[in-house]
Amino acid sequence: MARVAVLLRAHPVASFNQLADLIGSKQQALAAAAAARQDPSELLEQLYWLVRMAAHALADSGIGEIPLPPEAVLLAVGDSSLTAPGAVTSPEQQQASAASASAGAAAVERLSRSLLELTAVCLQQAAAAVVSSRLMEGSTWAAARWADTYLFPEEEEPLPEALEAAFGDQSGLNILDMLVHVAQRCLVAFPGEIELHRQVVMAESDVTSYSTWWFCS
Repeated sequence: MARVAVLLRAHPVASFNQLADLIGSKQQALAAAAAARQDPSELLEQLYWLVRMAAHALADSGIGEIPLPPEAVLLAVGDSSLTAPGAVTSPEQQQASAASASAGAAAVERLSRSLLELTAVCLQQAAAAVVSSRLMEGSTWAAARWADTYLFPEEEEPLPEALEAAFGDQSGLNILDMLVHVAQRCLVAFPGEIELHRQVVMAESDVTSYSTWWFCS
């Protein structure tokens, strides 16, 4: 999966948007299968791997270090910290760079939203009946990996402005609230699923700690 992430990051605007399209179309197909009482097994497995692919593309593991957006993502959104100091560019180059950064930020935000919407699928009445514990295990893992980088950034390493605008303030609080509800739903709806519960408890620990910091800061 790490090799797939490298390929996706090579052309993030195109690949992130395509991956978001795939997740969205498969999620719609899952809702249709649920409504028609069709076997959703294949769709659930596809979504499991797609959401893991999205998490790998958007974020590194962060084990043993401060979680930061991958350099390819920072370059795509035009992070100024990666720009050579004193670089001279023409107005045309600056305009093209701004347009590229805007497209990159939009692609990162869109794939992130797709990942989070899939994580919240268990809260949707139409799909809840067919959602599997395996899909929720994959999506809660993916959401936790994403959140470590984009929702819980370290103060000394803030997100680029475009990503901060997308995931900070009220938007961040809404995402936190959704993750809490997903955790509660998983614990109630999937009794006996030890690995899912372990993943949920680990993710919930991060969410609770950050929620306390957020409201006290």
